[in-house]
Amino acid sequence: MPHLTIVKMSAEDQAQHAYRVARTRWAEFDEGRCIEIRDLAFVREAAQNKWIDLAGIPLGSQVARTTRDR
Repeated sequence: MPHLTIVKMSAEDQAQHAYRVARTRWAEFDEGRCIEIRDLAFVREAAQNKWIDLAGIPLGSQVARTTRDR
């Protein structure tokens, strides 16, 4: 399943290394650079490579209501 992972790293040097690798790989990528994002999934790692789904949010529909909407 195609996906995009956004991660919080515990150390600055890990984040800097990941950034350099990502920039290099992105510069070498020669396919289309536009993607459609249809939904978001928030997950938490419970154990090594074991993930728990916390919330799913479909995009393109109303997710929250304001007090004016009531």
